[in-house]
Amino acid sequence: MNWKGSVMKKRLLTTALMLMAVAVALVVAGCSCSSQASSSSSASSSSAASSASSASSSSSASSTAQVEVPNLVYLEVKDAQRLLEKAGLKLGEVLYDNSDTVQSGLVISQKPEALAKENAGAKVSLTVSLGKKAPDKVAVPNLIGLNQTDAEKAISDAGLIGVPGDPVVSSDVAPGLVCQQSIAAGTQVDEGTQIAFATALEDNKVSVPDLVGEPFEGASSALTNLGLGFDKSTSYSDSFDEGIVMSQSVDFGVEVPKGTIVTLCVSLGPAPAQQVEVPDVYTYTLDDAAKALESAGLDYRYTGEEDGTVIAMNPDAGTTVDEGTVVSLRLQHKSSTVEVPDIVGMSGDDALEECKELGLGLKYDESMGNQPLIAQNPAAGTLVDPGFVVEGTEPDPEPTTVAVPNVVGMTGNDALGVINDAGLKFKYDESRGSEELTATNPAAGTEVKPGSMVEGIFPDRPQPATVEIPDLSGMKGKDAAAALKDLGLVLDYDKKNPNMEVMSTDPDAGTTVDAGTKVEAIYGGDADVDDGDDDNSDGSADSGGSEGDGDADSDAKDDSDDGSDDAGDDSNG
Repeated sequence: MNWKGSVMKKRLLTTALMLMAVAVALVVAGCSCSSQASSSSSASSSSAASSASSASSSSSASSTAQVEVPNLVYLEVKDAQRLLEKAGLKLGEVLYDNSDTVQSGLVISQKPEALAKENAGAKVSLTVSLGKKAPDKVAVPNLIGLNQTDAEKAISDAGLIGVPGDPVVSSDVAPGLVCQQSIAAGTQVDEGTQIAFATALEDNKVSVPDLVGEPFEGASSALTNLGLGFDKSTSYSDSFDEGIVMSQSVDFGVEVPKGTIVTLCVSLGPAPAQQVEVPDVYTYTLDDAAKALESAGLDYRYTGEEDGTVIAMNPDAGTTVDEGTVVSLRLQHKSSTVEVPDIVGMSGDDALEECKELGLGLKYDESMGNQPLIAQNPAAGTLVDPGFVVEGTEPDPEPTTVAVPNVVGMTGNDALGVINDAGLKFKYDESRGSEELTATNPAAGTEVKPGSMVEGIFPDRPQPATVEIPDLSGMKGKDAAAALKDLGLVLDYDKKNPNMEVMSTDPDAGTTVDAGTKVEAIYGGDADVDDGDDDNSDGSADSGGSEGDGDADSDAKDDSDDGSDDAGDDSNG
């Protein structure tokens, strides 16, 4: 509450007290006013007091109105003043200070702070930024000759930042002491400036010796002794003996750091004669042959007729010889004719030599030069000019590879013939020969050598179900066979005596086997043969039987005896 509000309140209270005093005085003086007048006077007095109290309360409320202080930080002073006036407040004292974070001319802080409640018309003080404070200037210390620790301390004491660099070679100061600094001593710089410096290395440079003309072993040792490395290259030379240094990559007398690599070029001695291929000058005239040989770096001599053509040469065309080699040529007159030799049956290579001896050429497949020729053109005995090229014919070459035929979908048995016809071997599961193949290995179309093995592949079979062998003892063979057949098994029993009772089986009853397994019936000792006629229990043939039937019964008896013996043997086994 301000002082104006307090004065107003005191005045209202004084007025009210005066009115009350007047009323009391009237009562004490014995005023004869009627009770109505007294009541009226009392009411009037009360009303006046009430009005005075109400006026005092209203004046007090009006004089203490509160407003919210706005946020003025980061505003310019004029904008802050405008915002204060709009809120019913006034701009108070304005102070200025440096700030690293608030731009120059903007409010850094305010008092009272934003959102505080203040009386209308109250003043708000501001602190305005002058921007960053300019750093102090300091002199760069002299670091030359200090060790790294002392140099870093001198820099730090000056309010600067030291940045050590890589050591450098220097002949001015002792190794380990500062020999360079990035800013000269005494220079005025901002506080916090970085000063780079480097310490001195030992001067490790050496002078490269003169190694030309020295043996490589001695030259390399000299470099090693000086702390230098070496590399070696070689070249032919007519001036330097083999193993002698002809040149060096770093000249004599140049100073280089230890560890520098010096390349030594070492002589291989005189270069060997260059190898060249003798050109084919068959059928050439002497002039043309001479030009071709000289262009290849070869010399020549000749025999025969000078105006003829070359019919022989030594070394032969295609031979690799030293440059400058002399090639002997034999020439024959153009007007002469030559009789074509019979070269059929000769190998291509031998036929070529035969033709060359006669001054003829031969065209044939050199890749089949060891194969006998089966024909020639022209025929043997034909007269031709020297240099004529005879054509030889070789047999058709054997195929080097064979494509695997496509037999997928064929049965194994059918595929066998197709594979064999292609000159290949075939491997497959003959027990499944009637089944169709699903693939081959190698696959169809693969190129393989003749005679290679091809494997036929069938689809995978499902695993067979298992069955437990029942107890067949005491059952007739034919009945036991039927019982096993229903289970997917096969009984090996005496079919000539199907009524013989089975004693046991192999495998034994209760054994679990795969479906389709063959089970062997085992019989006891001598058993009466039952021909199936219950009325004729003695086993003799009835009167209607033929002699042949009797023989059959006899044979059956013999077979039964044999079966019994076998069973006994098995049992003994």
